[in-house]
Amino acid sequence: MGLSLLRYLAYALIPAVTVLWGESLRGRLLYRGGRRAIRLLIAALLMWQLVRLMKYMFEPVADASPEHAFWYLFYVFRAALPVALLWIAHVADADAAVQKLPRHLLLLLLMNLFLAFCILTNDWHEQFFSFLPEREGELWEEQLEWGAYAYWVIWFLEVFASLAIFWIKAGLQQSWRLRMILPFLLCLVFLLYTVFYNISPVLRIDVTFTTTVFFLLFLELCLRTGLILSNHEYEGFFRQASLGLRLTDPSGKIRLSSRAVPDFGGQMKEYRISRMRLSGGSTLIWYEDMHMLHEQQRSLAQANRALQRRRLYLKRAANRQRKQVAAETQNHLHREVEGILDSLRPYFRKFRTRILQSHGNEREQAVRDLNLLATYTKKRCVLFLKSEENGTIALDELEMAASELCEAARKLQLHVAISWQLPQATPAQTALTAFDSLTSFLAEAVHERAAMTVHVTMAAARVTFLLEGDVPWLGRWQQRWLQDHMDSRFTCKDLGFALSIACVLQQEEGER
Repeated sequence: MGLSLLRYLAYALIPAVTVLWGESLRGRLLYRGGRRAIRLLIAALLMWQLVRLMKYMFEPVADASPEHAFWYLFYVFRAALPVALLWIAHVADADAAVQKLPRHLLLLLLMNLFLAFCILTNDWHEQFFSFLPEREGELWEEQLEWGAYAYWVIWFLEVFASLAIFWIKAGLQQSWRLRMILPFLLCLVFLLYTVFYNISPVLRIDVTFTTTVFFLLFLELCLRTGLILSNHEYEGFFRQASLGLRLTDPSGKIRLSSRAVPDFGGQMKEYRISRMRLSGGSTLIWYEDMHMLHEQQRSLAQANRALQRRRLYLKRAANRQRKQVAAETQNHLHREVEGILDSLRPYFRKFRTRILQSHGNEREQAVRDLNLLATYTKKRCVLFLKSEENGTIALDELEMAASELCEAARKLQLHVAISWQLPQATPAQTALTAFDSLTSFLAEAVHERAAMTVHVTMAAARVTFLLEGDVPWLGRWQQRWLQDHMDSRFTCKDLGFALSIACVLQQEEGER
């Protein structure tokens, strides 16, 4: 009587333990589909416990058939237990909002229920269990048949398949740890218990208790080892969040609040409040601290104003500097051009006097001399201005200036042919010196009224003149040139058919 009372008391308490433990597991589960699977598992365990309690309440009975029916009825509820585990494993990496039982698991549940139905009709075919003849005063004993072995193999395969799915998904997520082997060890212990339950009477602990503890403890280990994603400690994580978050229920009551939520003691303007409605009617409120952003905006605005002032100052300074450089350049050009004109001004006065004092052919000759001087002055100023652009003078510009000069000299019976051996861009000083040497030679020839033909070779380092016959004024021209160009020198060579006069403007590479 004492043992029966203890059994009834245990069966009165175990449903409460099942509900409390199961709801604790369900509350920590992250996925809604998994939560429904937990409820399916709790419901199956409770119905199993209820049937077990009814079996003990109706004992003893005269006929064994009702007792067998109560015993067979356990397997109806046992069919849902591995399906619940597979359901949780299936949604372990799926959408958290998915709630429906997958179709293939529904088919598996129907197959398990079909096997349970076959067990319910075992008294007709005895393919799962057979019963030995009862002796007077003794309990009936069952003997396992091939169907029972097949059923247990299928049932444990489903349990181990759920564990394998948990392991595979943990490996794919790179979260597998050695402690995740604990659920496997528990399954192994339960398998050994099931095997020895039918062999050794010593291990015949109530199968309802052991099965309930196994499934609840299995899920507990999966949650604590990380095989099943859990929202365990999410509340603490939420409260310690550095973001100002607050969770309210549909009625507006605060459920969770992080430590970063402001107290609104006069700093409300520094926060931006955003609300997001959640499924179920709850609201997530985010108090975004705008203090640092406003500080950065003020700092950037101040820096922007400073940069604007700096840009305005630099713009004004650049304008002043540009005007100053332009003025200095203009003054420099003015001085250089004035220098050229100052050196030629006596010649202009001389030609003006000649024109005013002469008549007829002599005046015409003076005008031609003045025209040659004016051509030189114009082209010399143009070449100088061209050289100020980049420090060089293009060969085309030099050829054009020399061509106009030779055209003016031709009217004075002075024929000049020029061969060019200069690069396309000649340094300004070299080009101007070569042009001046040509001009000074032509001016001296015009002054002496020498009607002659000259072949000139313009090179980078020297200017060579080929003359026919004796030229008495060459010495005077050389002296005048060397007075203004002391770095130059002359070389003369009688070629037989002509006289070669080379004006070396600068030291050549072979002479260095």
